[in-house]
Amino acid sequence: MGALWDLNLDAELELAGHTMAKSGVAAMQRVAHQIDRSALPFIGARDFVLGEGKAPEHLTGRAWCPTPKAIDRLQRAGAKVAPAPSAAVLRRVNHRKFCADLSKTFDQFEGAQYVEYEDQVAQRVSSGGEWLLKRPLSMAGRGKRPVRGTLTNKDRRWIAASLRRYGGLQVEPRVIITAEFSLHGFVTRCGAVDTGEPLRQHVLRSGTWSATEPAGDTLTRSERDQLTCAAEVAGQALAEARYWGPFGIDAFRYLRENEELFRPLSEINARFTMAWGLAGPNVSL
Repeated sequence: MGALWDLNLDAELELAGHTMAKSGVAAMQRVAHQIDRSALPFIGARDFVLGEGKAPEHLTGRAWCPTPKAIDRLQRAGAKVAPAPSAAVLRRVNHRKFCADLSKTFDQFEGAQYVEYEDQVAQRVSSGGEWLLKRPLSMAGRGKRPVRGTLTNKDRRWIAASLRRYGGLQVEPRVIITAEFSLHGFVTRCGAVDTGEPLRQHVLRSGTWSATEPAGDTLTRSERDQLTCAAEVAGQALAEARYWGPFGIDAFRYLRENEELFRPLSEINARFTMAWGLAGPNVSL
Protein backbone atom coordinates (compact mmCIF):
# COMPACT_ATOMS: atom_id res chain seq x y z
CA MET A 1 0.00 0.00 0.00
CA GLY A 2 1.31 3.45 -0.92
CA ALA A 3 1.32 6.71 1.01
CA LEU A 4 -0.67 9.94 0.71
CA TRP A 5 1.54 13.02 0.43
CA ASP A 6 0.91 16.68 1.23
CA LEU A 7 3.49 18.64 -0.75
CA ASN A 8 3.22 21.74 1.44
CA LEU A 9 6.01 23.67 -0.25
CA ASP A 10 4.90 26.75 1.72
CA ALA A 11 5.85 25.14 5.04
CA GLU A 12 8.30 27.90 6.00
CA LEU A 13 5.57 30.51 5.54
CA GLU A 14 3.31 28.59 7.92
CA LEU A 15 6.11 28.24 10.46
CA ALA A 16 6.76 31.98 10.19
CA GLY A 17 3.13 32.67 11.06
CA HIS A 18 1.99 33.87 7.66
CA THR A 19 -1.61 33.42 6.60
CA MET A 20 -1.65 33.06 2.85
CA ALA A 21 -4.48 34.48 0.79
CA LYS A 22 -6.58 31.96 -1.14
CA SER A 23 -4.89 33.05 -4.35
CA GLY A 24 -1.47 32.33 -2.82
CA VAL A 25 -2.56 28.91 -1.59
CA ALA A 26 -3.97 28.07 -5.03
CA ALA A 27 -0.74 29.20 -6.71
CA MET A 28 1.36 27.05 -4.37
CA GLN A 29 -0.87 24.05 -5.02
CA ARG A 30 -0.51 24.54 -8.78
CA VAL A 31 3.27 24.57 -8.40
CA ALA A 32 3.17 21.36 -6.34
CA HIS A 33 0.93 19.61 -8.86
CA GLN A 34 3.13 20.66 -11.78
CA ILE A 35 6.23 19.03 -10.31
CA ASP A 36 7.24 15.94 -12.22
CA ARG A 37 7.23 12.94 -9.89
CA SER A 38 10.55 11.86 -11.39
CA ALA A 39 12.07 14.92 -9.72
CA LEU A 40 10.92 13.67 -6.30
CA PRO A 41 12.76 10.39 -5.61
CA PHE A 42 11.03 9.90 -2.26
CA ILE A 43 7.55 9.53 -3.81
CA GLY A 44 6.82 5.95 -4.80
CA ALA A 45 4.96 4.72 -7.87
CA ARG A 46 2.01 3.61 -5.68
CA ASP A 47 1.86 6.87 -3.72
CA PHE A 48 -0.81 9.55 -4.03
CA VAL A 49 -0.54 13.34 -3.69
CA LEU A 50 -3.28 15.51 -2.22
CA GLY A 51 -5.14 17.34 -4.95
CA GLU A 52 -4.40 14.81 -7.71
CA GLY A 53 -7.70 13.01 -7.34
CA LYS A 54 -9.45 10.70 -4.91
CA ALA A 55 -7.02 8.59 -2.90
CA PRO A 56 -7.93 5.47 -0.89
CA GLU A 57 -8.49 5.99 2.82
CA HIS A 58 -6.20 4.65 5.55
CA LEU A 59 -3.01 5.31 3.59
CA THR A 60 0.05 6.42 5.53
CA GLY A 61 0.08 10.20 5.54
CA ARG A 62 3.36 11.96 4.81
CA ALA A 63 4.20 15.63 4.29
CA TRP A 64 6.98 17.65 2.72
CA CYS A 65 7.18 19.16 6.22
CA PRO A 66 4.78 17.87 8.93
CA THR A 67 3.34 21.23 9.96
CA PRO A 68 0.01 21.35 11.84
CA LYS A 69 -1.90 22.37 8.70
CA ALA A 70 -0.37 19.57 6.63
CA ILE A 71 -1.19 16.99 9.29
CA ASP A 72 -4.76 18.29 9.51
CA ARG A 73 -5.24 18.07 5.73
CA LEU A 74 -3.92 14.51 5.64
CA GLN A 75 -6.13 13.39 8.52
CA ARG A 76 -9.21 14.96 6.92
CA ALA A 77 -8.36 13.00 3.76
CA GLY A 78 -8.50 9.78 5.79
CA ALA A 79 -4.75 9.15 6.07
CA LYS A 80 -3.05 7.74 9.14
CA VAL A 81 -0.33 10.16 10.17
CA ALA A 82 2.50 9.04 12.43
CA PRO A 83 3.68 11.29 15.30
CA ALA A 84 5.83 14.20 14.14
CA PRO A 85 8.04 16.84 15.79
CA SER A 86 6.11 19.74 17.29
CA ALA A 87 5.58 22.98 15.37
CA ALA A 88 7.91 24.71 17.84
CA VAL A 89 10.69 22.24 17.04
CA LEU A 90 10.09 22.55 13.29
CA ARG A 91 10.21 26.34 13.57
CA ARG A 92 13.44 26.29 15.56
CA VAL A 93 15.41 23.88 13.38
CA ASN A 94 14.35 25.48 10.07
CA HIS A 95 15.14 28.96 11.39
CA ARG A 96 18.31 30.53 9.99
CA LYS A 97 19.59 31.24 13.50
CA PHE A 98 19.78 27.50 14.16
CA CYS A 99 22.06 27.05 11.15
CA ALA A 100 24.00 30.24 11.89
CA ASP A 101 24.77 29.18 15.47
CA LEU A 102 25.90 25.78 14.24
CA SER A 103 27.94 26.84 11.21
CA LYS A 104 29.99 29.48 13.02
CA THR A 105 31.60 26.77 15.14
CA PHE A 106 33.54 25.48 12.12
CA ASP A 107 32.79 27.74 9.17
CA GLN A 108 33.76 31.41 9.22
CA PHE A 109 32.11 32.81 6.10
CA GLU A 110 33.46 36.29 5.45
CA GLY A 111 31.79 37.89 8.49
CA ALA A 112 28.34 36.33 8.10
CA GLN A 113 26.23 37.01 11.18
CA TYR A 114 22.70 36.58 12.49
CA VAL A 115 21.58 39.91 13.96
CA GLU A 116 18.56 41.19 15.87
CA TYR A 117 18.94 44.99 15.69
CA GLU A 118 18.97 47.47 12.82
CA ASP A 119 22.22 49.12 13.93
CA GLN A 120 23.93 45.73 13.74
CA VAL A 121 22.86 45.43 10.10
CA ALA A 122 24.06 48.97 9.33
CA GLN A 123 27.40 48.36 11.05
CA ARG A 124 27.98 45.11 9.19
CA VAL A 125 27.24 46.46 5.68
CA SER A 126 29.04 49.78 6.24
CA SER A 127 32.36 47.95 5.99
CA GLY A 128 31.91 47.97 2.22
CA GLY A 129 31.12 45.47 -0.48
CA GLU A 130 27.81 43.85 -1.31
CA TRP A 131 25.70 42.05 1.28
CA LEU A 132 22.65 39.83 1.29
CA LEU A 133 19.99 40.05 4.00
CA LYS A 134 17.95 36.90 4.59
CA ARG A 135 14.75 36.53 6.57
CA PRO A 136 14.82 33.63 9.06
CA LEU A 137 12.13 31.47 7.48
CA SER A 138 11.90 31.57 3.69
CA MET A 139 12.29 29.32 0.68
CA ALA A 140 12.83 29.24 -3.09
CA GLY A 141 14.94 32.38 -3.10
CA ARG A 142 12.31 34.51 -1.34
CA GLY A 143 12.77 36.74 1.69
CA LYS A 144 16.16 38.10 0.60
CA ARG A 145 17.40 41.63 -0.05
CA PRO A 146 20.76 42.69 -1.54
CA VAL A 147 22.28 45.86 -0.04
CA ARG A 148 25.50 47.80 -0.53
CA GLY A 149 27.27 50.33 1.69
CA THR A 150 24.95 52.95 3.15
CA LEU A 151 21.41 51.68 3.67
CA THR A 152 18.67 53.48 1.75
CA ASN A 153 15.33 54.43 3.26
CA LYS A 154 13.73 51.49 1.40
CA ASP A 155 16.38 49.18 2.84
CA ARG A 156 15.69 50.44 6.36
CA ARG A 157 11.94 49.99 5.98
CA TRP A 158 12.45 46.40 4.76
CA ILE A 159 14.88 45.71 7.61
CA ALA A 160 12.58 47.25 10.24
CA ALA A 161 9.59 45.25 9.00
CA SER A 162 11.65 42.04 8.95
CA LEU A 163 13.02 42.55 12.47
CA ARG A 164 9.59 43.45 13.79
CA ARG A 165 7.99 40.34 12.33
CA TYR A 166 10.78 37.77 12.52
CA GLY A 167 13.04 39.05 15.29
CA GLY A 168 16.25 38.84 13.28
CA LEU A 169 18.07 38.65 9.94
CA GLN A 170 20.99 36.70 8.55
CA VAL A 171 23.57 39.09 7.07
CA GLU A 172 26.02 37.55 4.59
CA PRO A 173 28.49 38.86 2.01
CA ARG A 174 27.10 38.67 -1.50
CA VAL A 175 29.58 36.51 -3.38
CA ILE A 176 29.89 34.96 -6.81
CA ILE A 177 28.79 31.35 -6.41
CA THR A 178 30.45 28.99 -8.86
CA ALA A 179 28.83 25.70 -7.81
CA GLU A 180 26.18 24.53 -5.34
CA PHE A 181 25.95 21.24 -3.49
CA SER A 182 23.76 19.40 -0.99
CA LEU A 183 23.78 16.30 1.16
CA HIS A 184 20.73 14.55 2.60
CA GLY A 185 20.25 12.68 5.82
CA PHE A 186 17.69 11.16 8.15
CA VAL A 187 17.34 11.39 11.93
CA THR A 188 15.51 8.56 13.68
CA ARG A 189 13.34 9.06 16.76
CA CYS A 190 16.15 7.46 18.77
CA GLY A 191 18.57 10.13 17.55
CA ALA A 192 20.57 8.03 15.09
CA VAL A 193 21.75 9.89 11.99
CA ASP A 194 22.23 8.41 8.52
CA THR A 195 23.59 10.45 5.62
CA GLY A 196 23.82 9.87 1.89
CA GLU A 197 26.25 10.97 -0.80
CA PRO A 198 26.98 14.54 -1.96
CA LEU A 199 24.87 16.02 -4.76
CA ARG A 200 25.43 18.85 -7.23
CA GLN A 201 22.56 21.34 -7.36
CA HIS A 202 21.52 23.55 -10.23
CA VAL A 203 19.71 26.69 -9.12
CA LEU A 204 18.17 29.48 -11.18
CA ARG A 205 19.29 33.08 -10.66
CA SER A 206 16.08 33.65 -8.70
CA GLY A 207 17.25 31.08 -6.16
CA THR A 208 14.71 28.48 -7.24
CA TRP A 209 15.85 24.86 -7.51
CA SER A 210 16.22 23.55 -11.05
CA ALA A 211 17.89 20.11 -11.00
CA THR A 212 20.10 17.80 -8.94
CA GLU A 213 22.63 15.14 -9.87
CA PRO A 214 25.34 13.12 -8.07
CA ALA A 215 28.31 15.36 -7.32
CA GLY A 216 30.87 12.80 -8.44
CA ASP A 217 34.29 14.33 -8.98
CA THR A 218 32.95 17.90 -9.11
CA LEU A 219 33.89 18.04 -5.41
CA THR A 220 37.47 17.85 -4.26
CA ARG A 221 38.36 15.34 -1.53
CA SER A 222 38.68 18.17 0.99
CA GLU A 223 35.29 19.64 0.01
CA ARG A 224 33.64 16.22 0.21
CA ASP A 225 35.07 15.66 3.69
CA GLN A 226 33.92 19.10 4.85
CA LEU A 227 30.42 18.56 3.47
CA THR A 228 30.11 15.12 5.08
CA CYS A 229 31.32 16.48 8.41
CA ALA A 230 28.83 19.37 8.22
CA ALA A 231 25.95 16.95 7.54
CA GLU A 232 26.91 14.78 10.50
CA VAL A 233 27.18 17.81 12.79
CA ALA A 234 23.82 19.12 11.55
CA GLY A 235 22.17 15.73 12.04
CA GLN A 236 23.39 15.45 15.63
CA ALA A 237 22.24 19.01 16.36
CA LEU A 238 18.80 18.22 14.93
CA ALA A 239 18.55 15.11 17.10
CA GLU A 240 19.53 17.11 20.20
CA ALA A 241 16.80 19.63 19.29
CA ARG A 242 14.27 16.74 19.34
CA TYR A 243 13.75 16.72 15.59
CA TRP A 244 13.42 13.48 13.70
CA GLY A 245 12.83 12.84 10.02
CA PRO A 246 14.49 13.84 6.74
CA PHE A 247 16.88 16.75 6.39
CA GLY A 248 19.26 18.26 3.90
CA ILE A 249 22.11 20.75 4.05
CA ASP A 250 23.24 23.14 1.33
CA ALA A 251 26.80 24.17 0.52
CA PHE A 252 28.53 26.16 -2.20
CA ARG A 253 31.83 27.07 -3.80
CA TYR A 254 32.47 30.77 -4.30
CA LEU A 255 35.01 33.30 -5.55
CA ARG A 256 36.98 35.68 -3.36
CA GLU A 257 39.68 37.75 -5.05
CA ASN A 258 39.99 35.20 -7.87
CA GLU A 259 40.35 32.33 -5.38
CA GLU A 260 37.71 29.62 -5.08
CA LEU A 261 36.65 28.82 -1.51
CA PHE A 262 34.13 26.36 -0.10
CA ARG A 263 31.30 26.94 2.36
CA PRO A 264 30.21 23.52 3.69
CA LEU A 265 27.05 24.63 5.51
CA SER A 266 24.93 27.49 4.20
CA GLU A 267 21.45 26.18 5.04
CA ILE A 268 19.71 23.39 6.94
CA ASN A 269 16.35 22.16 5.65
CA ALA A 270 14.70 20.02 8.32
CA ARG A 271 12.17 18.50 5.91
CA PHE A 272 12.17 16.79 2.53
CA THR A 273 13.86 18.55 -0.40
CA MET A 274 13.29 18.14 -4.12
CA ALA A 275 16.00 15.51 -4.49
CA TRP A 276 15.87 13.92 -1.03
CA GLY A 277 16.59 10.23 -1.39
CA LEU A 278 18.75 10.59 -4.48
CA ALA A 279 22.13 9.01 -3.58
CA GLY A 280 20.89 8.04 -0.09
CA PRO A 281 20.46 8.01 2.81
CA ASN A 282 19.64 4.32 2.90
CA VAL A 283 16.47 4.42 5.03
CA SER A 284 12.96 3.12 4.59
CA LEU A 285 10.23 5.70 5.08
